Amino acid sequence: MNKPFKKSFTKPNPDLPRLMAYEVLYEVTFDGGYSNLLLPKRLEKSELDPRDRSFVTELVYGTLRMQGKHDFQISKSSA
Repeated sequence: MNKPFKKSFTKPNPDLPRLMAYEVLYEVTFDGGYSNLLLPKRLEKSELDPRDRSFVTELVYGTLRMQGKHDFQISKSSA
């Protein structure tokens, strides 16, 4: 009987970029950190590939860029 094919590489964790973005956003929101200082340091230390680094960057800066609009819509809906 043939043995099942085993992959010889490890699959990257797809949640790692999202977790990194969450951690940066948490520090900015609750600890008063600055995203332009925190994010580059985190990305330097990480072993993420360039596509994941770009994804984290856009996720963090995009979330912060749209935060005011989202807060406004939430306050308008909850009033």
